[in-house]
Amino acid sequence: MSRLAGAEMQDAELLSPEELDVLREMMNIASGRAAGTLSGIVNRHILMELAQVAVLDRQGIFDFLEKEMGVIGSAVEQRFSGGLVGTSMMMMDYQSCAQLVELLGGEVFNGASQDLNEQSILYEVGNVILNSCVAMLGKQTGRRMHFALPRMYYNLRGRAIAENLISPADPNIYAIAMKSALKVGDMIFQIHILVFLLLPFDELRGIARRALNAL
Repeated sequence: MSRLAGAEMQDAELLSPEELDVLREMMNIASGRAAGTLSGIVNRHILMELAQVAVLDRQGIFDFLEKEMGVIGSAVEQRFSGGLVGTSMMMMDYQSCAQLVELLGGEVFNGASQDLNEQSILYEVGNVILNSCVAMLGKQTGRRMHFALPRMYYNLRGRAIAENLISPADPNIYAIAMKSALKVGDMIFQIHILVFLLLPFDELRGIARRALNAL
């Protein structure tokens, strides 16, 4: 069992407290919907509680992936386009990944060899969570979202992920970073979610402002 730990994520005050609060509320709603969907798929009682949310600039993304995450046991990546363009990732450490797979019916996770059952469990969990979070953000644009099929990665360093996803030529990249507790019965698993957005900062702030005005 893995409990939420680590330093507070810093967003360098990119958004106002009110804008960050409404963003947190949006992601709370998305997390609740994802948990409900997963409960129906695996026929278990699942809850998802959002612990922290931060908005990160380019340097903040590198710091988060390198210092907060370090070596990532598994990552589910899903690219999206339409109302928003970018990439979302759900990441877990080795221990959390192993225990979640075992609890939901797979073999104990083995970094050297993943059978179809192991991959399908992680793939499905990541797909549901990422779709829910990105769709909630995309709703504020009023445009349809398109999702690519997810991809799985194992045993990667956080910095390698950042270098692969962030082009030095594009200054308009920000990320919404989330720490969440995924509760399956009495077990609690720590997951990290990053939603990379390729857009000017004013457009990112506009998402939060539209949601705030809607309230």
